[in-house]
Amino acid sequence: MIRQVLAELSAAGGAVDRRRLARRLAISPQMLETVLERLSAAGYVEGITASSAACRPAACHECPVGSACAGGGGGPGQQLWCLTEAGRRAATAPPD
Repeated sequence: MIRQVLAELSAAGGAVDRRRLARRLAISPQMLETVLERLSAAGYVEGITASSAACRPAACHECPVGSACAGGGGGPGQQLWCLTEAGRRAATAPPD
C-alpha cells in the first residue's frame, strides 16, 4: 500500500488532497490517514495547507502545488499531501 500511495502522489505531479487520493486508491480515508502518517514520519511526504500565510499568491506559478491549492482553484484551508525529495526517489525506485 505504501508504494501505491507514493506512486499515486508521483503521478499527480504536485499535491493531492486526502479525499481524492483515497478514491484513486479505492481505500478508506482512515487507512489512507494511517499510511500518510507513516510516510510523513519517514520523511517521504509532507502536508501543506492550501493558501497558508506563507504562500504568496503571485508565486503560484512557481510553486509545485500551485495548481492544487486556493491560488489554482482549490479551497482555502484545504490539506494537501505531496512528496518530499526522498519520497520522489522512493516512488521511482525499483521494487525490492
